[in-house]
Amino acid sequence: MSMNSFDKLSEATGIALPPTLAQWISNRLNCYDDWQANWRERMLYSPPALISTYDFEWVSVESSQENIDSWLNPQRQNGMRFLPFAQSGAGDAYCLIPVSVDTLAVALIWRYDFAGTLDWLGRSFDEFVYLRMLETCADFSHLVDENFSQEEAYQCLRADLSTMIQSLPEPFSEQLRSLLSRPIMRKKVRTWDGKFTENPTLLSDQELKDEKARIDLSGLPSLSLEHFQ
Repeated sequence: MSMNSFDKLSEATGIALPPTLAQWISNRLNCYDDWQANWRERMLYSPPALISTYDFEWVSVESSQENIDSWLNPQRQNGMRFLPFAQSGAGDAYCLIPVSVDTLAVALIWRYDFAGTLDWLGRSFDEFVYLRMLETCADFSHLVDENFSQEEAYQCLRADLSTMIQSLPEPFSEQLRSLLSRPIMRKKVRTWDGKFTENPTLLSDQELKDEKARIDLSGLPSLSLEHFQ
């Protein structure tokens, strides 16, 4: 199967792709395409979706199927179904998980360090994307750590936002679009060695806290997972 044949995996798992994710896959926004040779240009001008967020990597449909076969299949997970679409650098899985007839939520399932547990990240794929991008707008210093200047990191973030808001529904798209007009601000944070540094941001910690409080994920179920070793 090719990178963009997630429709076959969707049919096999019985988990329909959310419209936004399906559109991104159709437009190859989950593809890296000769990434090693062109990664700086891609990040600055034509990024894969969510490239500006911390510790997020799209996976191929083959990798997604491998995760399902090895540890995220209904036989090993008490009948629960998962469709992995991305991973962390450590191999933890970002998954679509049907939790009710009308709720297809997103969670990060820890594979090793906290194996057998998950963190709910949104009641829908769109909500997941919105919250991830809010967190990124609140602190995108990890892009500076990838050898970008703060201005280049800001350009990466703006390119990512500009790509995504075209397909996100309101009010998420409007809220994120409003951030595109903001200049870089800087917030002082304490580093691990007790010193202080200034991280780039587009919104204050209080703004982030208020918006996240408006989106309550507490009602999503607590699931017991079998982990893979």
